[in-house]
Formats: sequence, C-alpha cells, structure tokens
Amino acid sequence: MKFGTFMIAVLVVFFLALGCQRQEAPTARVVASEAYRAHFGEPPTVAEGVCYALVGFYPLAEDPTKLRPVPHFTFATQGRPQMVLGQVMHGPEAFGMETSLLNPFPEEAVLREVAVSDGLAIAHFSAELMQMRSDLQQAMLASIGQTLLQFEEIERVRVMVAGQVPALLPEGDISLAGTEVVDPGPPIVLQALLHEDSDAIPGEMLVFFDRPVEVKAFQMEYPRGEPVRGDYFTSVFDMAVVVHPVEPGHIRAGDEVYLSWQIVDGKGREAQGEGFWPLALLSHD
Repeated sequence: MKFGTFMIAVLVVFFLALGCQRQEAPTARVVASEAYRAHFGEPPTVAEGVCYALVGFYPLAEDPTKLRPVPHFTFATQGRPQMVLGQVMHGPEAFGMETSLLNPFPEEAVLREVAVSDGLAIAHFSAELMQMRSDLQQAMLASIGQTLLQFEEIERVRVMVAGQVPALLPEGDISLAGTEVVDPGPPIVLQALLHEDSDAIPGEMLVFFDRPVEVKAFQMEYPRGEPVRGDYFTSVFDMAVVVHPVEPGHIRAGDEVYLSWQIVDGKGREAQGEGFWPLALLSHD
C-alpha cells in the first residue's frame, strides 16, 4: 500500500525540517492563524525560515453539519488560502482519517484560484464542482468558508464555477449558519509508514499523529516482541516519531509493529494507547 499525495507533501516538509534542525537562524518563526491557536494551542517551532500554521476544516462522516479542524503547515510565502483549501479538497483519505471524516468535493473538481480583494475571497472552481452530492452541498460550502475565513484578510467568501455563479448554489456570501466546529478531542495515531526511497535511510519508519504533540513515552516492537533498537526522534512539526533502526532488514512493508505511546497536544489534551499497526509503504521514487 502506498500512502496518499498529502502525506508525500508532508514528507517534503519533513526533509526541510530535518535540515532546519541542524542549524540555527535568527529569522526562524511560526505564524499561526487564530483558528490554529484556538484548536491546537501554540504551534511547534522551526529552526529556519517562516512557517505558517493553518487549519483545514473537514465534515464529520457521522454528521456533515459538523466540521473538525485538522492542522496544516506551509512555508509558502504567497497563495496560502488557495494552498490550504486545495489540501482540504484532497480529502481526509490523504492522511488516513477517511473513516471519521468525509470529502464533500467531487473527485474531478479543480480549484483554479482563490482571489482576494477588499476582504472578499472568491474561490474559482472548474465545472466539475457541480457533480457534488446534493446532500453534501452545505457541508462543502461550510468547509470552503470556514477554511478561508481563518485568514485575516478574508471577511467574506463566495464561490464561482467555470467563471459563473452557479444557479444551484445559494447567492451571495457563504453562510456558516447551522454549521458547528467541533473539538478535535485527544490526539491520535494516524499511520505507521516504512519509507522506501532511493535516498531514504534504510528501514526508516515514521509514526504520524493527527497534530503536533509532545511525546511523553513511545515504544516500538517487532511482531515477535523484540524492541526496535535504533535512533528515535520527533520531526515533521512534532507530528511524527521517526525511527532509524539498527537492523533495518528485520521489517518490511505490510508487516505489523507493536506501538505504545503517551502523548499530549498543545492544548493539554492527553492520549495513550497501544496496539499492532501494519506498516504502509511510503515511496515517491
């Protein structure tokens, strides 16, 4: 199994973060939206560059009138509203939360541009947006509106499809009436990955969480019960434990590893757990 496009993008940031950790730069800082701070607390630090901590909002599978915040990070200096909304359109399946969240966007829909002027953001989509399920229309609009309204320069949001205001969508600004943003709850483990790439450290494994966390305790074992010896460290904006095993040949994609963890997020929400996790293959050769 190969992991999704979103996680590949995260790994690009991962290698940037690794490089940043080995040097110091006085200009390093993280700019977090108020939405990020409200849902996830203080953002993690970076050692180089200017990083932006943002939030994407995804409808709950069990109740699409409710949105769950998910953190997104970028070093992009421009086009951040379009970037984060584009990531939301990839859907929760891109980072392993498709059982609890849903993607209201049609698969073929393309976000052409998010144009911002005088506080109004107009999200321009391709014609395929109108292939949306009618019962998910409001969930889709709420996801668009809530995601874009976190930006200080945006006060109102509208949608255009193929250069026109679609007749089937409500006129005027997107309304968030009747939409609730829920607390994300305690942090969770998303996925365990085996990184097989031409430039990857042999046997490198990554265990991803759904948000930045402080790791209080973490253990990984082979299926037969032996601890995985090697170097352990956190990276990817504190959203992953990275393991460089001493004996990389003992594990391969599809095998299960035993994990136990104790973590806490930036708002003080704690979680602990244990269990066997299959190693999904992460490769972008």
